[in-house]
Amino acid sequence: MGRLVILFSGMAYFMFCLTCMAGNGKGKLLHLGLTETGWQVFEYDLSSQQTKQLTFSMGDKNWPRYVEATGMIAFRESRGYVYTYSDGKEARWSEKTGMCASYALADQGKSMFYTWWAADNRGRHHLWRQGRGDGFPTLFRRPDVGSFGHLAISPDGKLLVASQIPGFYEERLVLLDLDNKSLAEYLTPNTFRAMYPSWSLDGKRILFSGTRDSQNYDLFEVDIATRKISPLVASSDANEFAPVEGGDGAKVYYERKSAGQVHLDVLDRKSGKITQLDLPYPAREPYWYD
Repeated sequence: MGRLVILFSGMAYFMFCLTCMAGNGKGKLLHLGLTETGWQVFEYDLSSQQTKQLTFSMGDKNWPRYVEATGMIAFRESRGYVYTYSDGKEARWSEKTGMCASYALADQGKSMFYTWWAADNRGRHHLWRQGRGDGFPTLFRRPDVGSFGHLAISPDGKLLVASQIPGFYEERLVLLDLDNKSLAEYLTPNTFRAMYPSWSLDGKRILFSGTRDSQNYDLFEVDIATRKISPLVASSDANEFAPVEGGDGAKVYYERKSAGQVHLDVLDRKSGKITQLDLPYPAREPYWYD
C-alpha cells in the first residue's frame, strides 16, 4: 500500500510538472543558448516544449529577432554585423551595412536602425538608419549627451525607444518619433538605471530591466500615456533582464541570472506565478513571436 501511495504521489507530481510546462504559453521563443561554439540562436516551441538550434557558426550571437511580414530571423554576430537565418543558412542582412553595437529592424525588415560610435569619439554611440538597398547609412540622431544603447521599435513602426547612457552608472529610456527627428522624451528618471526595453504587444507599455541602487536588476514597465512605472518582477538574490510579452500579453518571458547561472523564466501576469522554462542549456535574451 505504501509503495502504491508513493507511486501515485510521484505520478501526481509528474503530471503537475507537465501541467506547469504546458501553461508556459503558446507561440515560439527565439533565444540564445550556450554551446561549445558560443551563444547560438535557438527556437523554443512553447506548446510542444521542443527546442531547436538554428545557428552553428563560430562566435557569440545576440539580439535574435523575427520579422512577421517576411518570416525572417535576424541576429547580431560577434563582430557586430547583422545576419539573417533562413532555410538553415546564415547570411549578412546587407553587405553594405557595417558593424553595430545594437540594432532594430524597421519597415518589415527592409531597413534598420543601429548604434555605432561617432567618427571622432568611440566612447559615444550615435543612432544610424540604413535601408537594405542603400549604399550608405544616414545619421538619424546624435544623443544630447552620452550614448545610445539598446533599441526597440513599436509594433506600429512609428516610435523607437532607446536606452541612453548620459554618464557613468546612469542609463535612461528615451522615446523617439521616427517621423520627427527633433522629438525625444525621457520615460525614466535620472535616479533609475534602465535597459533592455521592449514593447508590449498592444504598443501601450514598454517593459524594461532597471535598478535604483546598481545592486539588483528587476523588471518594470512604463505606461506610454501616463508615464507611470510599475514593478513586474523583483528578487533580492537574482538579476532579471530582457523582458518580452507573449501570447495575448498574459505572459512575460525574461532572462534570470543568479549564482553564476542563467536561464529563462516566465511570469503569468494573472496569477503572479513564475516558472522556469525547461531547457537543457543556459539561455538568455528571449524574443517571442507567434
